[in-house]
Amino acid sequence: FVDLSKVGRHMLVQTVQVNLHPDGTFEGTRQNVYVGQLASDFKRRMSNEEDSLSTMQKTEEEYNIVIKACETSQTAGLGEKCQETLHFSGEMLTSDDRIYLNPMIFPDETEQPFTNVSRKFPVEFPYAQTVQVNVTLTLPEGYQVEELPQSAQSTMNQNELMYSYIIRQVGDKINLRYRSVINTPLILPEQYEELRSFWEDMVNRNNQH
Repeated sequence: FVDLSKVGRHMLVQTVQVNLHPDGTFEGTRQNVYVGQLASDFKRRMSNEEDSLSTMQKTEEEYNIVIKACETSQTAGLGEKCQETLHFSGEMLTSDDRIYLNPMIFPDETEQPFTNVSRKFPVEFPYAQTVQVNVTLTLPEGYQVEELPQSAQSTMNQNELMYSYIIRQVGDKINLRYRSVINTPLILPEQYEELRSFWEDMVNRNNQH
């Protein structure tokens, strides 16, 4: 028998650059590069005008933004890679002279899917995959960071599951590097409790403000 679960790369690399404004608005660009099965899934969603418009509307609703323009490339044919670039704007939470914002902008995981307390059957993932997010936020002139989310990282089953969330300020910019990796197609029932805890922690990091 040959293990085919890790044949090929399945990956999303996301680069986000955002300018924050004193009036509580922001604008920026998001570039997604899809590889492998993630590219195939994206091509399928964008295969016709109706589906592509629906995808844009869902993105606006999910992340509470306004998409000004969308550009795609390499979405035709059987290539293993394709790309999407969004130009968007949105509003932040404000109070007096303070601005509150989730620096992820486009969180990877926002809800806990493993809601049952216990499980009798294995958890199956469709394929091994990696999500890598790089965010750069530029502060408005004269503004200072009062508090940043905490950096964190966690692993499970000897790196079969892992994530890292590293954030820091450099001058007038906030840089965030996030990475989540699924290296296994199967989590056994006896590991379910640990999986729930791992995923809950990852969701909490994605939702930090």
